[in-house]
Amino acid sequence: MSLKSILQNRKRNKTFRQIRRGTVEINTLPPYERGLYYEEFVCRWLKKRGYRILDRNYYGRRRREIDIIAKDKDTLVFIEVKARRRNSVYTALKAIDRKKRLSLMLVSRDYIRQLERSGIDVEDLKIRYDVVALAFDREGVPGCIDHYISYLEPKHELI
Repeated sequence: MSLKSILQNRKRNKTFRQIRRGTVEINTLPPYERGLYYEEFVCRWLKKRGYRILDRNYYGRRRREIDIIAKDKDTLVFIEVKARRRNSVYTALKAIDRKKRLSLMLVSRDYIRQLERSGIDVEDLKIRYDVVALAFDREGVPGCIDHYISYLEPKHELI
């Protein structure tokens, strides 16, 4: 675990404690911390559904990032989390444009190469790309969660 991920975990845990105690409102958090909060919220939601979280905020080459890497049974799942206000005209799925899709594919390829270098057999590995769209209300409280399984079509894969 890198120093950066250790610091992110501490920040997430501190933020969650403050929100639970009512000492901090979600809307008052800076955007980066709010994003970490929503990603943590989604991770907990995924764990309840049987996913095993392998990595979070994984950075590949050229500062590309995947929010969550998880395992769903025998499938490696790369998950992009998008949070938007409920009344937002700009939907979370519209944020997954061609450039973002390409970025997700490239960073997932970096992750798989890292697995290969560490001696893990990736030849028969099943891979899936999901998007979790999270809607929150005016106070920033997460509400509706839409999980789009296999959102990125196989024809887009670069691996």
